[in-house]
Amino acid sequence: MSLATTNYNLSECISLSKHSEQRQKSDRQNQLTDFSYLKEISMGDDKMIENIIQLFLQKTPIKLKQLQQAVKTKDWAKVYHLAHALKSSMRLIGVNPQINHFASIEYVALHRKDLKTIPFLLQKSTAICIAIISELQQLDKLIY
Repeated sequence: MSLATTNYNLSECISLSKHSEQRQKSDRQNQLTDFSYLKEISMGDDKMIENIIQLFLQKTPIKLKQLQQAVKTKDWAKVYHLAHALKSSMRLIGVNPQINHFASIEYVALHRKDLKTIPFLLQKSTAICIAIISELQQLDKLIY
């Protein structure tokens, strides 16, 4: 193998590596979740992380339906508790607080002010949850 061939292959590998790193960085920026906190609190225990993600996938749709029903019936105490639980779940899997509207729903339900904003916030939150669940299911498919 000549030096020129070796340099070309090395150069090509470096270029591919840089492209791969940029693509991975771009993919992470488009993700709705960030497992940094989850990895920290689990001390890198992959099985624990997997279990938490599975729990999120199982419980979130149920809690979301319960929250929608509580909003319909104007059960603000229940809205508060469910929004609090969903907010915490979203934080655990690293959802950006700027799109985690459950904190706002929780606050409004607790203080009983601007209650008319809850349906709009719930609609936004539901759409975000659907996207997060889809993202996590895609991740789940990649793992298995």
